[in-house]
Amino acid sequence: MPNTENMLMAIVWGGLLMTTPACHNFAGIAINRFLLGMVEAVVTPGFVLMMGMWYTAEEQPLRLEAWYCTNGIATMFGG
Repeated sequence: MPNTENMLMAIVWGGLLMTTPACHNFAGIAINRFLLGMVEAVVTPGFVLMMGMWYTAEEQPLRLEAWYCTNGIATMFGG
C-alpha cells in the first residue's frame, strides 16, 4: 500500500530530522543526511503511485506536471 508506506516514511523522516541537532561532527551529519535521503527517496514514487490510483489516465499528466513544477519552486524558496 503506497499510502501506508508514505505515512510510515513521513514518521521515520520526522524522527530522523529531530536527531539532526544531535550530530556534532561531519560523520554524524553525513550519516544523518544519508538516512534522510533514503527515506525521502520513497516519497516521489509513492506519490506517483497514489496519483495513479486517484486520477484517470487523462487527468494524471496535468496533475503530475503541476506537482513536479511546484516541487521545484518550493525547493527554491524553502531552502
